[in-house]
Amino acid sequence: MVAADAEDAYALAYETGLRTLDEQASALGEIRDRTGRLLTTATITGGFVAGLLLTSDQKPQDDPINTLWWVTALAGFAAVVLSAMYVWKPVRIQTTQNSKVIVGSFIEGENPMTLPQVQRELAIWFGTHADTNRVPLKRTQLAFGIGQAALLVEMFGLIATIGDAIRV
Repeated sequence: MVAADAEDAYALAYETGLRTLDEQASALGEIRDRTGRLLTTATITGGFVAGLLLTSDQKPQDDPINTLWWVTALAGFAAVVLSAMYVWKPVRIQTTQNSKVIVGSFIEGENPMTLPQVQRELAIWFGTHADTNRVPLKRTQLAFGIGQAALLVEMFGLIATIGDAIRV
């Protein structure tokens, strides 16, 4: 059974599906942009740790606690880099439709469809693509979150290294 105002409902479903795919594409771009800033911050923090190590009179074997702190910072930096690599790896998400398929199949095919029918079919496709896109997007968001946590670990290592250097 189809609602009396099905044409309007199909148009609404089409617009909603299209907006969902646009938002997913935008979210992926935003996470990737934020990852660039995250990696920049981690690199600057890593530079401070490296500077402290290179200017220190102490050898790592002389102070195992200090070694623990800079190894912690290094591990945090490495985790940020790995998470950034994961976020930036190519991801197959579907955010658009092939206009040739729309014209060839829906409009000029054997059984041409009306606009509401085309909107219905596209709304279903959009929903399927949005569902499929959710898994890689969630993984990308998780990788970004891991990168944020790793930056905190790196900064903790830096602060502890500085504190240990001041103590000496």
